Amino acid sequence: MRGQAGLRAAAVPRGHRVRSRLPAPAARRLPWRVRDHGARRQGLRGEAVRLVAAALAAAALGASAATPDARLVEDGRRVYNFRCYYCHGYSGDAKTLAATMLPLRPRAFVEFTAEEMPPLRIERAVRHGLPGSAMKSFAGALTGREIAAVVAFVHDEFVVRRAPNTRYHTPENGWPDHQRYSAAFPFALGRIPLDAPEASLGEVERAGRRLYLGTCITCHDRAAVRDPGPAWERAASR
Repeated sequence: MRGQAGLRAAAVPRGHRVRSRLPAPAARRLPWRVRDHGARRQGLRGEAVRLVAAALAAAALGASAATPDARLVEDGRRVYNFRCYYCHGYSGDAKTLAATMLPLRPRAFVEFTAEEMPPLRIERAVRHGLPGSAMKSFAGALTGREIAAVVAFVHDEFVVRRAPNTRYHTPENGWPDHQRYSAAFPFALGRIPLDAPEASLGEVERAGRRLYLGTCITCHDRAAVRDPGPAWERAASR
């Protein structure tokens, strides 16, 4: 009898329910793929519903993260343009005078993806600083709202959208035609050292250096030089 039940069980095609005429012990001995097919199908259906719901929820969260509060972002822009631009640059690219003087280059936010530079990582740096770098904690200088604002701005403006933010040399700031000073740009950008030999410069480059030394150096300082000269002492010698 036992052998006969086993033969009948083996003959049941996969995907078909086992009839109740089989003895209970024989039914319990059937492979689980046959015995529990109906329950498993229901379980898979429920799992699919759960995964779809989870995907929709994740999509909703992603859309929310991609469109942060506009007022918060604009508040963050003001904080950034007052506190952060000197090292990280107006456009978040770290192409700044400070970057030429610091041993560890400031973060260029536009070089990171959203996965590499999530808001939490930015917030951690603002609150706690980065050991071994010029980035110090701003927890004592900014309120909680200001920290949240500048984090939202940096992530949205630079990491996600690669937007230019604010440009200083604009008509509103008194620069109606900034391009006319282009001869000085290589010195401001550090492409030509400020102390390059006169003989190595062309006529336009020499004019650009004169222009730079007469005007641009006020903000851009020495830019790039071959010989930085002696380091100043911390205290005046007696």
